[in-house]
Amino acid sequence: MKYLIASDRHRPRFLGRRHAREGESFMRMVIGSDLHGAPDSLIFLTDRVRELKPDRVVLLGDLLYHGPRNPLPEEYDTQSVAAMLGGVAERVLCVRGNCDSEVDQMILPFPMLAGYA
Repeated sequence: MKYLIASDRHRPRFLGRRHAREGESFMRMVIGSDLHGAPDSLIFLTDRVRELKPDRVVLLGDLLYHGPRNPLPEEYDTQSVAAMLGGVAERVLCVRGNCDSEVDQMILPFPMLAGYA
């Protein structure tokens, strides 16, 4: 089993790995969060998706926007991040983060805003 968490776009990291024992099976997942519209973070994440070939990509929100209190980073590009997410859309399970909005949902190629979010 391999897990990846890229929750801090400045320090993405592997947390660990474990292989299945005989007779054991599990779902392989890549988990990411807090992309905040940064293409370099998404490129890191999609490279891991291509490398690990997970069953699911779990995104924990804050995909496009960075919040009103923060200055715009130089590499901020929400439209290209939304377009690049289309490459993994069929495997994505996503929850809404505190910086995500209905406007973000309009350009994302998968559901993020559940009725209970």
